[in-house]
Amino acid sequence: MPTKANLVRRTIIEDPLCDRCRAEHETPLHALWECRELNTVWASSGLEHIRRQSSFLDFKDLVASLLQQQTEVGLAAMMMWSIWSQRNQVRLRQPSTSLQQIVQLSKDRYNEFLTCQVPTTVRAARVKKKWEPPPADLVKINFDGATCSGTNKSGLGVVIRDSMGQVLASCSKVVNQAYNSSEVEAMAAGLALSFAAEIGVKNAVLEGDSLLVVNALTDSESSLSHIGPLINDAKYRLKNYCTLM
Repeated sequence: MPTKANLVRRTIIEDPLCDRCRAEHETPLHALWECRELNTVWASSGLEHIRRQSSFLDFKDLVASLLQQQTEVGLAAMMMWSIWSQRNQVRLRQPSTSLQQIVQLSKDRYNEFLTCQVPTTVRAARVKKKWEPPPADLVKINFDGATCSGTNKSGLGVVIRDSMGQVLASCSKVVNQAYNSSEVEAMAAGLALSFAAEIGVKNAVLEGDSLLVVNALTDSESSLSHIGPLINDAKYRLKNYCTLM
């Protein structure tokens, strides 16, 4: 994180003092949590009791404590992002919100984020159907993903077939983390499109069995769900293909 203390350590600047208080070195912990100029922010956040009762070695220690206490980490993270963003706007002399506005602004943004999340029941929805061949002038790219929580790994698979059902190419990938079903399906879609581009496939039908991922890929709007970055990356690659199923 490019705080002033870190920039001094890298010999980029010479002054490590926090621009807000001019009393302490601007470390990540100070800039986002300890600075006395942030008292008004954290006092109305619901986390002031932690700030008053606990001291932390560094920012990592703070995050670990918030997680251990099962505090609303998402809202805390949004507030810290807003604090850092406001700090940068002030430094660059750009229009910025006041510190007094940060709490409500963060709550509004966090609620918007939660609203965009897909319920678990929808997340698990999958389309089950028999494989059908593509038109004669196209190939079909099938993608799928699976998770093994026991080994904390996920698997991605891609198969490309012609209109006769003959396998033209296939690939698989093991990811060293157990993602949820929608995440692993979105990753598989991205792998499928990347793999197809690498071997020169252009005109194709892309098919997957995750209803959530298929709907997100066909949506003209940018995805704001938790798999949004994966979906948006796949949609960028998808423009080279003609059909999605």
